[in-house]
Amino acid sequence: MPEPVLEVAPTVEPEPVPALEGAGEMVDLEVPGFGAAVVAVPAEGTSPHPVVVAAHANWDRPSWECSWWRRHFKRSFLLCPRGILRDDAPSPDDPRFTYENDRALEAELDAGLVAMKDRWAGQVADGPMTWVALSRGAYLGGFIASRRPKQFPRLILVEGGQDPWTPVNAKAFAEGGGRRVLFICGQGACRVQARPAAARLIHFGAEAKIEEVPGMGHGLNGGADPIIVRHRDWLFE
Repeated sequence: MPEPVLEVAPTVEPEPVPALEGAGEMVDLEVPGFGAAVVAVPAEGTSPHPVVVAAHANWDRPSWECSWWRRHFKRSFLLCPRGILRDDAPSPDDPRFTYENDRALEAELDAGLVAMKDRWAGQVADGPMTWVALSRGAYLGGFIASRRPKQFPRLILVEGGQDPWTPVNAKAFAEGGGRRVLFICGQGACRVQARPAAARLIHFGAEAKIEEVPGMGHGLNGGADPIIVRHRDWLFE
């Protein structure tokens, strides 16, 4: 009696993962209807990569924010919206930008996300994002996150972002899926104003922490780095 023939299934080679364009670099991203955003492309990790939105301060540039925050998010796409050009910049060679208001920034953000997913198709994660920001970007980010807590459940707000957390907004954030907010303050006024904001967030079920960095002033340099490293596990657990 002949031996049965065993059929071996053909080996299926996995689809090759396309190289990540601009890996480890900062690149300009054209955003229809808005100024070009700056994107810090992940330097490591596997696709799809999560997204971190970095919103700059008033009289600032998106490239400055992307350059600073990328050290903490090497496995993520860092999207830095440009905003609108200020008319009091030092010179045409030294442009400065701001954001008109939270609704305008929200619209620019959504357009930027679409443009980013088109350019890096299949390499941008669809899950929740993190909001990190300084000053005006922090202030406006609180309003946006309170409306979209499932999309932005975690925030790092440096020298700003306390005012948006009214009882109504804190409740909407916490009950809508918001998780944790880290306030980093370089000036005493920030710390004082952050206390009731953090208390409201905690009251409604979110978590919040306040860290003061004496001498840091109104900016990112001067002591924010170790605070972010120290609280990374808490923020993302």
